Amino acid sequence: MSKYEDYNATCNSYDGNRQPLGADVVAAMIQVHCKRPLKNIHLLDAGCGTGNYAKALIGYGVGKVTLLDASSGMLEKARVKLAEAIADNTVVDTVEYKLPKIPFDNDTFDVVLFSVVLHHLNPGTGKDDDQHFGELELAIVEARRVVRQDGIIIIIASTADDILNTWYYHINKGITERFVKKFASVNCYLDIFKRVGVKCVQKMRLLGSVLVDYLNPEGPFDKTWRIAILIGQSQMKMK
Repeated sequence: MSKYEDYNATCNSYDGNRQPLGADVVAAMIQVHCKRPLKNIHLLDAGCGTGNYAKALIGYGVGKVTLLDASSGMLEKARVKLAEAIADNTVVDTVEYKLPKIPFDNDTFDVVLFSVVLHHLNPGTGKDDDQHFGELELAIVEARRVVRQDGIIIIIASTADDILNTWYYHINKGITERFVKKFASVNCYLDIFKRVGVKCVQKMRLLGSVLVDYLNPEGPFDKTWRIAILIGQSQMKMK
């Protein structure tokens, strides 16, 4: 469960401001690195939310998907959104469970996808990276365990590097610097991969944002935008 947002409340407005950014890139990466057709892939969407990425990847041809999320509300939205895929057994299971542990046997999946979820794990209070992101590291260890030998782990994430280079950083540096502590840096991810025996075969920057219009610099001048943001903020449990 997220350490700072109540997704059982947020699920009711979540899809109004989210998109599966880079789902086409993810589908291509799966084919390139797994070296087989998408129809033969079983993907675990770990932290699936309302199923946006799962739906998009099924649309691109992924054969089997298992959904995992800690929020019953988000999973219920995903079940509605993916009702046809559940009916035809493309979505083979929907599981309510809290990361970083992953409740499946070794070598179960061809792909484990973490899409914009790892920053919701408890970052801890340690001062160095291996202590500070212990739950994130455990999630990657678990993903390595449940993915097959020739499979891949895909992580879609904002990093500390990204956030400290955004336009809004300079508006209130104090708030941004508190917020950024929840996000690992690129180098932190690479160090974790090395420690747990995961080889980074590709990294790239996706152009755009999973948040539709949320970071629009002209948004504050639009009353409907301000109302939508305030509604979203009222549903958050800020630490």
